[in-house]
Amino acid sequence: MVTVECFHQDIVQNKHLLWMCKLILSYIIAAAADSEEKLSGYVGGKVVFRCPLKPDVKYKFLYLQRDSVFVNGYYESKNMSTHNPWPNTKLEKEKSLIYMSELNVSHAGQYTCYFETSEGLNNVTHIELTITANYSKPSIQLHNCTKEQCLVQCSSHGGYPNKTIEWGKSIVSILGNDHFEDNKTQLFNLSSMASFNCSTGKQQNISCSVDGVSSVLSVCKQENIPVTVACIVVPILAVLLLAFGIFAYKKFRSRARPYTETNQNEDESGL
Repeated sequence: MVTVECFHQDIVQNKHLLWMCKLILSYIIAAAADSEEKLSGYVGGKVVFRCPLKPDVKYKFLYLQRDSVFVNGYYESKNMSTHNPWPNTKLEKEKSLIYMSELNVSHAGQYTCYFETSEGLNNVTHIELTITANYSKPSIQLHNCTKEQCLVQCSSHGGYPNKTIEWGKSIVSILGNDHFEDNKTQLFNLSSMASFNCSTGKQQNISCSVDGVSSVLSVCKQENIPVTVACIVVPILAVLLLAFGIFAYKKFRSRARPYTETNQNEDESGL
């Protein structure tokens, strides 16, 4: 805490020095009063603006502005309804709180809280409001996959501020990293295309993430026989096996029959 001692009359004899000391004191008080606060909210949520007021002190007025635009507040000797308070704000006069709901990106920025005590002490507080919006969980889609590489697209939408999609370690190269801003909501949609190495022939789990939220997809799988091909090949193999079995059976019968007839004739001649 900065203090300036000006009360010692033996030291401060000169009027000009006394005046300068008072000026320095007033500057220090004003600098301490003109403070800045940080406030954060999310799209669709609400925040509470709290000016650094003392509960046991009476105030003539308290109001919140953004630049030169009146947001909400009160004035003991004036009707403030004509100043058109923002429809998404609410004043709680007893606690000197101003609520702001239904937040969107356009509400972000610097606000100023003005208030004056019944003793005439003015004070100003600057409040910086930041707005965020969570991105959707990334969605991974496989576009094309060969024995050498796989092309994969990752996308996420509805977030703020602008972010970048991050890929896993097995990536070969990032082919594109785009963002699109919605003109109405000012929220961002993200999209990224990447190429992965499949030359090892092993299955890999790849991931993409946005703001700490990730999704996983398996790529570089070994090629399987298509169902339509299997439906054709299996019956053909069955027919071939059946034909081979019939052929083998007939071949066996044809070789076994002469021995039977010969044995039968020998038996008859013996009789």
